[in-house]
Amino acid sequence: MAPKLTPSTAPAQDAIHYEVKKFHRGFGDKKTVYQADPSPEVDKVWMSLYNEIGISRLSREQAQLLPNRTYPFIGDEGYYIAELAVFHQLHCVNAIRIALSKDYYQTVLSLEEFDDVQGSYGRDHISHCLDAVREAIMCASDISVITWQWNDQAKKALGHGDVLHTCRSFEKIKEWAADNQALVDFNADVFVKGDPVVDGVD
Repeated sequence: MAPKLTPSTAPAQDAIHYEVKKFHRGFGDKKTVYQADPSPEVDKVWMSLYNEIGISRLSREQAQLLPNRTYPFIGDEGYYIAELAVFHQLHCVNAIRIALSKDYYQTVLSLEEFDDVQGSYGRDHISHCLDAVREAIMCASDISVITWQWNDQAKKALGHGDVLHTCRSFEKIKEWAADNQALVDFNADVFVKGDPVVDGVD
């Protein structure tokens, strides 16, 4: 039987709180700061969503409950690397945003970042990100209802995106991530053997 991620194995389960939020249409004067033209200020707003807190440390007990194995931190004995998927998904949306503004970002980032195969904003990585976001959207399957309303300017009924959604509180999840963020850089170059989590040993 395939392992399942249940409330008892999801380390951030206790951080889940629900709130009602009104979404924005994102057109015309209804755009959010995340849609603004690229600039250092906009980059900072995007990075603040995930960059400082995206990588978490889990205790051995928490890591052993995960349905998938993970690796230990070298220099932080007894703790293991993890990332809540929401932060990877936000990283991917930001990467797509940057790729869409290639003309601007080629002047502030290295050209290698846009290499089709190796670049963070090249075709392969953006293709990965598009599919990661697709999977996340389908997994969440938001069933909030978009309605149609008459638009005098367009002289027709249009889909109305300014509707209420029941959401997990992102701020609460960020708080959990901040409280559990990695204390040391992860060393991906060290091969670990004989670890109870890595090897799945009791």
